[in-house]
Amino acid sequence: MVKNQQIFEVIEKIAPRYLAEKWDNVGLQIGAYHQNTERILLTLDVTEDVIYEAIEKNINLIISHHPFIFNGIKSICVDSGKGRLVSDLIKNNISVYSAHTNLDSAKLGLNHYIAGQIGLIESKPLDPSPYDRLFKLVIYSPASHTDIILKVLGDNGAGYVGKYSHCSFRSVGKGTFKPLEGSHPYLGETEKISTVPEDRIETIIDDHMAQYLIKKIKNVHPYEEMAYDLFPMDESLTKNANGLGKIG
Repeated sequence: MVKNQQIFEVIEKIAPRYLAEKWDNVGLQIGAYHQNTERILLTLDVTEDVIYEAIEKNINLIISHHPFIFNGIKSICVDSGKGRLVSDLIKNNISVYSAHTNLDSAKLGLNHYIAGQIGLIESKPLDPSPYDRLFKLVIYSPASHTDIILKVLGDNGAGYVGKYSHCSFRSVGKGTFKPLEGSHPYLGETEKISTVPEDRIETIIDDHMAQYLIKKIKNVHPYEEMAYDLFPMDESLTKNANGLGKIG
């Protein structure tokens, strides 16, 4: 027996929720992440007939393409309509999860599948996801911490170039700084200008990584204030992995 959360994690490895359009509503619609699940029903839409089938067959989780809840619900009246369906789902301990435009846009999602069915080869997205836009990340670090920083970068998806991973470049230079009163410098002394050897680490990340990877690096970087640069690359340069539609 598995938990809903375990099932959702598998789905979201293929179709991350961040790929969904801003107007969409994906993920858990009704139910609980910790609920045990033995039987799953797949459907395009969560209709009345689908819910009654799920009840009849002792289904624990309905996975739909189109969201069961699209817009905000202002009230739930269980006499009829969607309110009654919500009540039926809750009473029968049935969870509902939806993967919609995130599954459409995913690298190995619906559009990828359809492209394969019609024989399309060397396909790429018609409308690349903005999260696939590329940036160059530059981090300055003492040589003692370069290897751990490179490992965190590579293990979290940075530095993918074609069929190569963990790609980076480093050069040796000197950093100059003056720790002010109240600071706690890893190197140097307060109120004295210091010049120390540092590695300049360069790699490629995408827009989504920029939202979480820098924080991960700060957790292993020894400096109180990590010095880094984030340069947007040409808009035509993307991973060309995720996005709506396919052309090939």
